[in-house]
Amino acid sequence: MIGGMILLGFFLYWLIAKKVVGMVYTETQSIIKKRIAIAIFVLIPTWDVILGFPIYWYLCATQAGIKIYKTVDNVEGFYVGENHSESSVLLPYEGYRFIDYKEPKNGKYYRNSWLDTNTSTECVSYIGAWNYNYTRAFRSGKCITKEEIKVGDVSRWEYDSSKNIRKVIVPIVKIAKTIVAIKDKQQNKNLAEDISYSMDQNWVIGIIKESISVRGSFAHCSEDKNMLEKVLKTINQEEK
Repeated sequence: MIGGMILLGFFLYWLIAKKVVGMVYTETQSIIKKRIAIAIFVLIPTWDVILGFPIYWYLCATQAGIKIYKTVDNVEGFYVGENHSESSVLLPYEGYRFIDYKEPKNGKYYRNSWLDTNTSTECVSYIGAWNYNYTRAFRSGKCITKEEIKVGDVSRWEYDSSKNIRKVIVPIVKIAKTIVAIKDKQQNKNLAEDISYSMDQNWVIGIIKESISVRGSFAHCSEDKNMLEKVLKTINQEEK
């Protein structure tokens, strides 16, 4: 039904464009004016991409990427903010021993740590953990322990993706800048930032997508690969 309406809309737009362009040429007998009329009908559904993409490309080429201000050695884990997936056990990021987080329901802080044995009574059961990676690790002989910790014991290093800063910097074509940061909570300073840019869907495609599901981005550039490893260096990295 929706697909048919979209096709009908395109067909009607083409008929109108054809009619108007024909009328312009009939009245003026000018090829230049005919081409101008064609250009106008081409630009109506595409103007935002034609205007915005060069700006977006320039920002991606010159300003996007990882900005590292300071690195830290011998890091075993870090804080990731509130845990909103209570049905699944949180695992430390690859290469790290623990992960700290806050349970929003009770406001308490917890630390999930790896153990090299799955026979300890402190092990979190993989049954009902809803995490394939944990099930696989548990069956290979490792497990996660969960302990409540005091606020003062929470890692000073923070990588909380929910605190991303996103700001539209070119409103007309909706180009947005997003900053994902690794932070030193004690000094309230960013250790590193991953700066990315995104451009909103072309307005015609956006309307179509919104009628079907959700409007998305037309383009997005980011280079956050290995930012954690480059900034919060583990003991194993130091030994290398």
